[in-house]
Amino acid sequence: MKAYEFIKREIDVNIEGITLLSIEEAEELPQTVRVCEESWWLRTPGDGSDCAAVVRSGGSVDYIGYDVYDCFAAVRPALKIANIKAYRPYEDKLEVFRINWIYIGDNLWLAEEPIFHSEFDEESNNYEKSEIKKELEDWLKKREIT
Repeated sequence: MKAYEFIKREIDVNIEGITLLSIEEAEELPQTVRVCEESWWLRTPGDGSDCAAVVRSGGSVDYIGYDVYDCFAAVRPALKIANIKAYRPYEDKLEVFRINWIYIGDNLWLAEEPIFHSEFDEESNNYEKSEIKKELEDWLKKREIT
């Protein structure tokens, strides 16, 4: 897979996966990185079996979350890229799949903007078994082939 640093130098990257952030990972981000035009899903369960946590548009982490089956929130995933090192968290960026990603640490690159909107799942807040996880994996597979 090819990626472009913002100095427009092409580099090879090894994408190991794609995921949503957890509450803990989101809380570690500076407020300026969490802020987005709309609320976005986290993979952590919310308050109750039918809610998943979100980051609100203003950047606050919402532990209660949104209903998993009737709310279409933004999907702002993180790519796990293993083979590139020595980047500065919250400063360095890459362009992969024509999307800008910001380095947040531990080989994770957060999409600067949402890549699509989706409900979390039809009935559960279990990320590992969720529809949103399958959608993300399918999204990544389609882009790695081309």
